[in-house]
Amino acid sequence: MVPIALMLYAAVLFVNAFFLLGRLEGKDVGPMNLIAGVLGILASYFIFTSDPRGGATFAALLVGTFAIVYLLVGASLVWGFSAAAAGYYSLFGLIVCVLFAFNVMNADSRLALMSVSYAVLFGLFAAVLAFGRSLQQLTGMYTLAVVFGALIMPSFLMLTGRW
Repeated sequence: MVPIALMLYAAVLFVNAFFLLGRLEGKDVGPMNLIAGVLGILASYFIFTSDPRGGATFAALLVGTFAIVYLLVGASLVWGFSAAAAGYYSLFGLIVCVLFAFNVMNADSRLALMSVSYAVLFGLFAAVLAFGRSLQQLTGMYTLAVVFGALIMPSFLMLTGRW
């Protein structure tokens, strides 16, 4: 389930990157964020229930954390709400990703690096959405790097049994 959630998130972040880069309108990407948020909540639930006491718990938390951001961003784009709440929530996402990285650092450095890249992404989201920083271009480019380096490639490696 985790590699599928990674690929789903890669697709949505890929589109969101072009929104951040000014190539798409909010009304174009809002519904996709809402759909990804709902699917992410479901994936988080199924990941957690598959192994509630094992290593899947933190993965479920991470997937769910991203899902809530997608729901908040989607709602702000579709219904015109301020995205500030998504920005402040991204600070929480940054903390969760750092904790996840420390939790898996010794067991799997690849997962730790992925999580650190997500923490930076959450930090950029917070800077843009909560604090109004003009970092859309940087955030869009970094988002594309995360899409390929920390989502698509790991998902592909997990799906093909090479992780």
